[in-house]
Amino acid sequence: MNILIITSLYPNEKSQSVLNTSYAVHNFAKKWAIKHNVEVAKINIKSFENLNKGNIFSKDLEDFELDYVKIKRYNIWKFPKLDFSRFQINKLTNKIVSNNNRKYDVIICHMFYPSYLVSTIFKIKFGVPIVLTLHNSDILYIRKRKKRYLQLLDNLQFLNLILFRSNKIKTSFNNLINLNKLNITNDLAISGIENKYIIPNEVLNEKIHKTNTSFILVANMIPLKNIDIVITAFNKLNLLYSEITLKIIGDGPLRNKLIKKASGNQNIKFTGLL
Repeated sequence: MNILIITSLYPNEKSQSVLNTSYAVHNFAKKWAIKHNVEVAKINIKSFENLNKGNIFSKDLEDFELDYVKIKRYNIWKFPKLDFSRFQINKLTNKIVSNNNRKYDVIICHMFYPSYLVSTIFKIKFGVPIVLTLHNSDILYIRKRKKRYLQLLDNLQFLNLILFRSNKIKTSFNNLINLNKLNITNDLAISGIENKYIIPNEVLNEKIHKTNTSFILVANMIPLKNIDIVITAFNKLNLLYSEITLKIIGDGPLRNKLIKKASGNQNIKFTGLL
């Protein structure tokens, strides 16, 4: 199977640090690449806020391969706090189509904006099935910006499958657009811990009362993970149970800020990546 992933959230070079990017989509792509041909159209969003003569004419970076996944990188420009212009969307779309005119079996759009808007031309020209994965940030942006909401409505006709990252996101989308009225298949692509593995409150309370109880948090250190809230909650709990410990495994752009927030509590340890 030939798979094309269109996303703006992907490593932009080999061995790029998790401080600067997320490997979440790549972790799926490299598994698919074991049995399928997987290519990625990585969209690099450039801001006119940093405009100068040197970078406005900058060319797209050369292609590279990571874990048998072929990655093509494309630039798109926008003004801060504004949506992409139709000109920029069309320019990017034409560029990706011209470089990826082979017959794909499926196109996976990671997040709505701008990935899905770019992908619709493949459906129009080549009849390729399109899968859209929606995250909570998609729902927030669509809800706040009427233009994006209207763009989504205009382009739903090209969609074959919607994947929601959680039941909550599916419910939020359904409040915007009634799924029952859409002739589009939808499903869940849930990540994280299954409910059957979550410790009930009564068991958790019993564990806390035991000596030397340890909590472990594994996460990318980005705002979405709310690690600062975990630290605040642990500090309060630590006042009641002095022997409990918290080990935070991972790395990311908020690492130094979180270490500073946890400073003074010797029971919180940061291990970095393991």
